[in-house]
Amino acid sequence: MKKRYLIPQKWNRLRTWMRRQLCEKTFWAMVGWVITFTFTMFMVLVLFHFVLYFTDRLSGISVNTADLAQGEIIASLLATVFLVIQLRRENCTEYQQNLIQQCDFVKEYNQMFIENNEMAEVESRLEAFFVAYVEFQRTKDQNTISGAYKVLAQDMGLPGSVERQEYINYLVYLEGLSASVLNYAMSIEVINNLFGYRYFVAVNNPVIQEKELLFYSEYYQGIFKVYRKWIDYYQKKYEIGEYYAVHDFGYMGIPMHADGYALSRTEEFFDINRLPKRNDPDKCRRKKAEYFWKKYNTYTME
Repeated sequence: MKKRYLIPQKWNRLRTWMRRQLCEKTFWAMVGWVITFTFTMFMVLVLFHFVLYFTDRLSGISVNTADLAQGEIIASLLATVFLVIQLRRENCTEYQQNLIQQCDFVKEYNQMFIENNEMAEVESRLEAFFVAYVEFQRTKDQNTISGAYKVLAQDMGLPGSVERQEYINYLVYLEGLSASVLNYAMSIEVINNLFGYRYFVAVNNPVIQEKELLFYSEYYQGIFKVYRKWIDYYQKKYEIGEYYAVHDFGYMGIPMHADGYALSRTEEFFDINRLPKRNDPDKCRRKKAEYFWKKYNTYTME
């Protein structure tokens, strides 16, 4: 069965491409230079025509303005082509330097995570919950997931405890990473392999959501916004055929993105990302809300 979208996929791809180009400041700087240069040459040609016209009228000397204008136009076009080539080379060089800086930042950020015993301990606890979740998916035994839930809820349910503060520090770490993505200092493509699992295994955890993320959502807006970008990234990889997910992970290889665990199923996700609600009285907005709901919460894509 072919899946129907409210927005055609080709327009989605075009919109994604335009957003990506908007993030590349050097690209639009190049466009600005080209427009400025072209407009300047146009004004020079106009002024040149006026000078020739008045010279012809006052002196009576006939000048072949068509040949001169044609030569000026050819020279302007060649100058524009050379300018585009030069700026394109500068743009590629700057892009490569930016990519190297991002890789260095990811290396340092990952090293900081590895050397922090507190972060590693929190990740091991979250992974223990995820292992119980995978076992529950395989056996459908409720005891496997309920035991892990109780252990994690006990750590998160004690205000001011050391364990709870460790989880909060882990989320603050993810919030800082999200800020880097939202401010275009980093890209999802660069951080996905190293931080994708660490991110989703925490934010899709129902205990973390219940005890911290949803209750204090205004302090974790970056996590909610980057979640949407990350899902879009996975969907794009799925559409071009790079679907290499482990089935136990859930939707498109995202840990615990099924069975009501996904962060995108919460009202806070729709509020922070300014998406329409499914219970909106306006029919058109409800239809759009249904589209976004299916986009971020469908288990399998048909």
